[in-house]
Formats: sequence, structure tokens, C-alpha cells
Amino acid sequence: MSPAVGELPSAAVIENHLRTCRKQLLAKRLLDVALAIAVLVVLGPILIIVTLLTRRDSPGPALFIQPRWGLQECTFLCYKFRSMHTKPMHTIGAGILRELQRDGRLMKMDDDLRVTRIGRLIRRTSIDELPQLWNVLKGEMSIVGPRPLVIHMLEPYPEIRSLRCKVRPGITGLWQINDRANNLHVSSMLRYDIEYLENFSLQLDAKILLRTVRVVVSGHGAI
Repeated sequence: MSPAVGELPSAAVIENHLRTCRKQLLAKRLLDVALAIAVLVVLGPILIIVTLLTRRDSPGPALFIQPRWGLQECTFLCYKFRSMHTKPMHTIGAGILRELQRDGRLMKMDDDLRVTRIGRLIRRTSIDELPQLWNVLKGEMSIVGPRPLVIHMLEPYPEIRSLRCKVRPGITGLWQINDRANNLHVSSMLRYDIEYLENFSLQLDAKILLRTVRVVVSGHGAI
């Protein structure tokens, strides 16, 4: 059974709120494109340097590409800088992995040996998320929104998936600025996702962006 399903708001209530915000959602999309282009231009040299360092630090591609849930429950390929070895130094047993996936859980460890040297740096500074600006330009993501989750995390919970996918997933959001270290299960993010959906506005997006800067600078919750 989905966590906290009884506490989920009606999909009709969320949809009605988003309908009343149609002009703001259109403006949000235009702002997303403008901001993504601006950041890519300004940080272009950093992206090139990280690409080169990632390739030099360990064998494999600079980008990690993985299917995620997106708008209207469609899946898309989400881009990140690769922060782990392509050939992990240790693996988890297949039976344990199946059990985790059945419950929609992520495997996450402190001092994870799978993470590369450059990977630790780009995770701590959130630089690993910057390639998602390309997802924003493609219309698959927004700058602000619920976290784009891997497929198995939402498969067991269709009610939650339906609500979260009412808007585009975001590079940053309420969960990311409040409790980003706690991401092993969708239930950890649920109250922040609902709060965002029920209160969406451009003003809320602006507040989240400002707080994102402080969170990234502090490095709080990043591993």
C-alpha cells in the first residue's frame, strides 16, 4: 500500500488549482527556457571542465543518462554528470536489489566506494545536476518542481505518481531545499511535493530558487 495514501489530496483539487494558474504556468515555461539558456552560457566553461575531469578521473562517459518519470506520467531520459565508476568496486546482491525496487527504495550509502573523486566534488556542489538544463530546454523538466524520480521508485505507487506528474519535475524544489539528504523513498518527499502542488505560484518558485542558492553554497545534505 502506498505510504500516506489516505493523506493524498484529490487529483481534481490539484488540477483545478493548476488550471487557475495557467498563465503562470505559461510564464514559468518561458522563464525556464530563458534561465536555462543564461546559465548554460555563463557556466559553459565549467561544464566543459567538468566533462574533461570526469572522463580523466575514471573510464566511461561524462554523462549519466537514466529514465525518469515526467509530466503526465511520461518517461524521459534525464541527464547528469556521471559521479560513479562505470564498473563499481562492490555490488549489492540481486535478491536485495529486487526487494529494494519492489518497495520503491534507493540504495544509498555514506562513503560510497562507487563514487569517483570528481564525483564527490560535483555532488557536494550540485554541479552534477547542471546537464538537466538540457532537459529543461527540451521541455521535459522545469527549473523548479518535484524531483524527477527513477522508474522503480514510483511504479509501486500509482496514486502518488499521478499527483507528482501533474507538473514537470524540477532541478530544484521544496524537498531539495528542505531535506535533500533524505531521498531513499518517495514518502520522504511526499509532503513537500503536495505542498508545492497545492501552492504553486511564480512567487513560490522564486522563493525556492533563492533558498536553493543558500543550500548549494552550504553543501548541506549532499553526499
